[in-house]
This record gives sequence, structure tokens and C-alpha cells, in this order.
Amino acid sequence: MSMDGLQRNAAWIVRDLALPTPRLGGSGTDAFASHFATGDYQLHVMDTLARVLFDPSPSDPVGGSDDLTLTVQRTRQGATPADRSRCRPARWSSSDYWTVIVPLIMSMLQA
Repeated sequence: MSMDGLQRNAAWIVRDLALPTPRLGGSGTDAFASHFATGDYQLHVMDTLARVLFDPSPSDPVGGSDDLTLTVQRTRQGATPADRSRCRPARWSSSDYWTVIVPLIMSMLQA
């Protein structure tokens, strides 16, 4: 497995930086390629953060939301069709990041 072409473009606004619970907002895009023995994947993620709030020791957000659009293009020789694209929008709040976003990404990669 290998990964290349990682790109990140974003415009974020950070508020309340002097407080123990800073907030983050803005939008951005991520793009990268992953290469496996079974095929190649191009991933593109568009995100819009809305008042994402962090605890004093940030590990996961504790408030706000993130609108994501995840696009995956898979190329697998021998598959019919060899090329396949999928696009899914999703919204998560602080309480469901691990139950919504991570399974969404995994389901798109396994398709």
C-alpha cells in the first residue's frame, strides 16, 4: 500500500483562542491517492466546519458540526466496470463522529 499526492486547502476562522474551549469554523478540501494491490483510489473530501468546539485537552470535538462531501474514484483492473466513482454527503455533530464519518469512509472504500 502507498499514498501520495496529499493536498489540503482550507480557510479557517479560529475564535476564543484565549479561552480553554476554542471554536473553529471555515471550509476546506483534501485530496490524495491510495494504491493497493487490489486497485487505486482517488479521494476528495470537501468540508465545512460550523462552530466546532474543543475541550481544553482536544481529542475529539465536543460541539458544532461538519458538513462533508466525500468522493472516491476506484480503478481496479479486472473489475466490471474497472472505474467506479461514488459521492456521498454527510453531516456529523460532536457526538457521532466515530459512528458516522469513519463507517462512511470505510463503506466507500470497500465498494
